[in-house]
Formats: sequence, structure tokens, C-alpha cells
Amino acid sequence: MKHNTREKWLELIENCDNFSTARRIHSGVLGQHSHLDVFVLNKLVGMYGRCGSLAHAREVFDAIAAKDAFSWQLLLSACARNGALGQAREVFLQMPDKDLVSWNLLLGANSKHGSLEDTRKTFDSMPQWDCFSWTILLNVYAQAGDLEDVKKIFDSIPVKNIFMWSTMIKAFHKDGDAANAQKCFHHIPLHNLIIWNAMLTAHAQSGHLVEARKIYEQFPEWNLESWNIILAAYARNGKPMEVRKVFESMEQRNLVSWNSLLWAYAQGGHLREARRVFQSMPERDLISWNTLLDAHCQHAGSIDEARLLFDTMSHRDAVSWNSIVAGYARAGNPEESKRLFDRAPQLDLKICTTMVAALAESGQIQEARALFDGILEKDLALWNALLAGCCLRSQSLDEALEIFNAMPRVNLSSCSSLLSCYSRFGELERVKQFFDRMPQQNLVSWSCMLLAYAQNDRLDHARSLFDRIPERDLVCWNSILGAYAGSGDLHECRKIFQEIPDPSVTSWTSLLTAFAIQGHLAEAKELFDRCPNRDTIIWNALLAAYATSGRPALAMDLFAKMPDQTPIAWTSLLAALAARGHILRCEESFAAMKTLHAPGEACFVLALAASGHGGRVFDSRRHFQSMVADFDLEPRKQHYSCMVDALARAGYLDDAMELLENMPYRPDTVDSMCFLAACRSHHGDRPLRLLHEGDKESSTYALLASISSSRVTAP
Repeated sequence: MKHNTREKWLELIENCDNFSTARRIHSGVLGQHSHLDVFVLNKLVGMYGRCGSLAHAREVFDAIAAKDAFSWQLLLSACARNGALGQAREVFLQMPDKDLVSWNLLLGANSKHGSLEDTRKTFDSMPQWDCFSWTILLNVYAQAGDLEDVKKIFDSIPVKNIFMWSTMIKAFHKDGDAANAQKCFHHIPLHNLIIWNAMLTAHAQSGHLVEARKIYEQFPEWNLESWNIILAAYARNGKPMEVRKVFESMEQRNLVSWNSLLWAYAQGGHLREARRVFQSMPERDLISWNTLLDAHCQHAGSIDEARLLFDTMSHRDAVSWNSIVAGYARAGNPEESKRLFDRAPQLDLKICTTMVAALAESGQIQEARALFDGILEKDLALWNALLAGCCLRSQSLDEALEIFNAMPRVNLSSCSSLLSCYSRFGELERVKQFFDRMPQQNLVSWSCMLLAYAQNDRLDHARSLFDRIPERDLVCWNSILGAYAGSGDLHECRKIFQEIPDPSVTSWTSLLTAFAIQGHLAEAKELFDRCPNRDTIIWNALLAAYATSGRPALAMDLFAKMPDQTPIAWTSLLAALAARGHILRCEESFAAMKTLHAPGEACFVLALAASGHGGRVFDSRRHFQSMVADFDLEPRKQHYSCMVDALARAGYLDDAMELLENMPYRPDTVDSMCFLAACRSHHGDRPLRLLHEGDKESSTYALLASISSSRVTAP
């Protein structure tokens, strides 16, 4: 291989981070050079590891006749990078020589993809440690959130470097201990850019944007990382407009900057804007693809778009598989979630945790337990996933307590899950007893206790507890605001809102909803207009307010201006139109929605009700059949009731009677009344069998009654 050509190929290999490009480079190298030395082959192993193709990295590694220590380390690194912890351990055991670099690679693999216990066991097995070993161990304990263990490890480190100090600053901030974070900062002898960025990151990740901005303004010098930290801070706290302002003011940007902007829109639910940013990016990496994929997976109504993205990706990693598995679970399709889980090429602890959570949250507790029991190396996150799933159902309260007692160790998240469980099902005394017995409280446990009082109408207790919280974050402020919003105390709501240091979009939405529930639509609209960073939730909140207040014109106007017309927004629009008898507009809107999103069960209830009350029985039949044929939805009781009513109103009494007798649900009083009213209207003389009484207060029936009482108006 000529020197110039060799250097050019090596440069291309070194800079490649895309699988399709990697394949072209590899083919090009082989096309020009039949024999490759170990140095070039090692570079190819590293390239495939970076690009996410462990199989190709292994194939190149196996072709190396004289493997050196670097060959083994690159393969070990490729396994670790791609979440193949089991393979990483096998490679490590096969290595002829294990130096400190190899041990640190295995330690890093365990810290990213294994359990805390595995990481500690590997660390204790090492013949010696260096600063990298201690930094990895310190970081994994800091991420686990056990501050006491973090402090013990930090105190035992013989020589502390700047990265360890920065980890401690972040750990204190993560635990809500700003005072000790400041002490750490001032204790460090040299404040270089790494420490300034660590302090900035700590404030940013804790949601303290005002303090983060102050730190930023004190910087003696900034670099691109500093700008990117501020970008990420605003993105993390749901302020996409601020992210856009900072982004546009940056003199230079890199892929991290673009990914922060993309993430800001994605995590705020602004899918349309996120797609625009994605299309505008000068380059994209796997993080970009995963960000857009996860954004669609977060919205149950966008799961089809998510699947299209997933299928389009030239390369997927463990994050991609985890997102799509979680997305289908969130969309109420645990069966497809499980099918994808079974197809995943690598099953790390994270995707197993996602699947356990999906099964448990969907009520399949036994299936979740079976999967959980089959996982040999369980970490705290996996235990917490099973616990949280059991805590969602009152019939699983005893099982949740049994799991909690069986856990080898618990953290504040475990305690908070059980706390929330007791709170949700009205076990207020058990909540208080458990809260008082907790060895320490953090903002999560305080917020759970606060929410418990609020949900059980103990507003005075909630306020008293709120006043005792030593350091309040936005969650606490929003919890007490939500409590007063639910009580209808608008004066106190506004007063609390004005005291919040930096209201989030959740704060604005809570106040808006409080005014909307009381019928103060003008004040709700004023709050909406003043909100600096509107997300899909606040848009949907105002749209729902117009819908429930019977203001279809305002609802249609707002809907037309929405940046992202989500399935929830379409449902609210249909409700607004149907409630006021705008039948044709409702039909047109439903047809338009179906070209963009798969309608859910609630949408079909509204479409069936509207067409039935408008005398459009042909449309009712078409909608009912379309549920099964086109969208694979099983009709529920509400859908059958709408169909019976539509047939009866249109005079198809025999068809209505046949459906009543053969539907897989017991007819109730509402069905009887609708059918009898139709018989009187059409002078029908049909024998009606005794219909069983059911739930007379279903929200769907209330909606139907509302539509029935309205006068059908022209579109």
C-alpha cells in the first residue's frame, strides 16, 4: 500500500461514523489492496465498532492472523459500545494478556450496560486501579443516585482529578444539595473550563436555569461545550424558543448543537418542527435518528410514523430498539412491543427493563414476573420497573409490597413508587406512615406526599407540607398549583403561580386549565397568549376547553393554528363539532384525520355518534365496519350503543333489535330508552326483551346525551 494512499484511507477510516460509509470504505480498501496489515485491520475493527456493527467488527477481527493487544481491546470496546455486555465478558476472558486498559474497558462496559453490583465486583477484581478506574466507579454510583455511597468512594480515592470533582458537584446537585455543590466548587484549587462547565451542567440538569445563566455569565472564557450546555439546559426544561435564540446567536455550531435543537422540539412534542430541523441538519448521526424516533414513540398516535422511521434507519443500536419497544407499549400494543423485543439483536438490561415495565403496566403481571425471573443479573432499575408496574393496580398492592420487601436494596425511587401507590388508592394513613419511616426524603418523596394530600382533598395538609419543604423545585411548585387548580380556588392559584421563580409550561397549563374549568375562557386564552414556550399539551388544553364549553368556532380557529395537530387535538375538535351538531364538518374532519393518524376508540365513538344523530346511517355503518377492517380496533360497548341508536333513529328497527340481541355486551337502560324512543318516533311495534341496567353515568353516554339534545346545524 503506497504511503499517500494508505494515509488517505486511514484518515477516512478514522473519521467514519456511518455504517453505509464504512461499508464503502472497506470495499474501497479491499479493491485496491489485497493484503492488509494488522494496523489497518485494527482500524477497521474500531470503525465498525463506532458505526454500530459488531458483527462486521468481529468478522474483521477474526480475519487478523496475528492479533495484537490493540486488536483485542478494540473488539472489547466494540462490544461495550454496542451494549453486548455478555460478548464483552467473553472477549475479555479469551484475551491472552489483560492489562489495565483492558480491565478499564470491561469496567466501563459493566457501568454502561450492567448492574451496579457487576461494576463493583469487576472493580474489586482488578489487580490495580488508576484514575480512570476510580472515575468510572464514581460515575456509576453518582448515576445510581445514592449520595452516601458516592461520598464514601470519593473520600477513598487517593488522588483526585478535576473530573472526579466535577462528578461530585453534579452528584450533590442531582440530590438537591446545592450548598455542598457550591462548597465543592470553592474547594477545588484550580477553576478551569472543565470545572466551570461542570458547575454549569449541574445547575442546568437540576432545572436551576436562573443560576445556570448566572454561572454562564461569570465564565472567564466560553467554548463550544459551554454553549451546548446552555442549549441542553433550555431544551431539558422545555424551552424550545430559548434554545432557538441561543442556537441562532452561536458563531459556530457542531452536531451536538444541532442535536440539542432537535431534542428541544422533540421532547416538547413539536414533531413537525422537529422534522424540519432534522431535514435541515448538515449531517446526522445515530443520536439524531434516535432523537426523532423517540419523539414519535413518546406519542401513542404517532407510532406508525415511528415505525416508518425505525424501518428506514440504516443502522439501529440498543437505544433505537428500546425506543420502539417502549413506543408500542405506550401506544397500548404490548403484543407488538413483545414481538419487537424478541427480534432485538442484543438484549441489554435497559431493553429488558422496558419490556418488564410494559408488561406490568398493561396488567400482565405474571408475564412481567416470568421475564423478570429469567434475567440473571438484575439491577435496581429492573426491580423498580416491576415494582412501579405493580403499583399501578389496586389488586396488586400486596404484590407490590412483597416485591419491595424482596428487593436487595432500595432507593428513593423505590420508596416513592410505593408512596405513590398508597396515595393513588386512598391509603393516606399508610402513605403518612411510610413517608415518616423513610430514612431520608428528597424532592421526589416530598412531591409524592404533597400529591397524596392533594388527591385526597386534604388541601390544608398539602399547603402545610409544602411550606415545610426545605428546597422546592418546579415539581413541588406545580404539585401545589395543581392541587389548588383542582379545588377551583382561582385566587390562590394565581397567587402561587406568581411566586414560582421560573414557571414551566406545565405551570402555565395548570393555571389555564383552572380558569377554563370555571368557564373563564377569556382569561384562559390570555394565559395561553402570554405563555413563552407553548408545547402540545397547552395547545390541547385550550382546545379541550373550547370543546367542553361548546365553542366549535373558536376550537376550529385554534386547531388551524396548531403547529402539531396530534390525535388528541383531532379528538377534541371532533368533540367540539359533534357536541354542537356540526355533523358534516365532523365527518369531514374525521376523514381528514384518517389520512394523517390512526383514529382511536374515542374518535370512533364521536364519529358514530355524530353520524347517527345526523341521520347518516350509511356513514355509521361504514365507520363501524372500518374500525375492524381498516384499523384493527375491537368495538367496545359505546360503539355498539352508538350503532344501535343510529339504526333505530333512521327507522331500521329490525336491524337495531338484532344488534341489541347479538352484541357481545349486555344492553343497559340507555340502550332501552334510545330504542323505545325510536319505536315511538317511527310508530314501531317491536317487542323489547328485558334489558339489564348498567352504568348510567358513563362519560361517553353523557356525551351522547349532549349531542342528542343539540340541534343539528348546517355546516
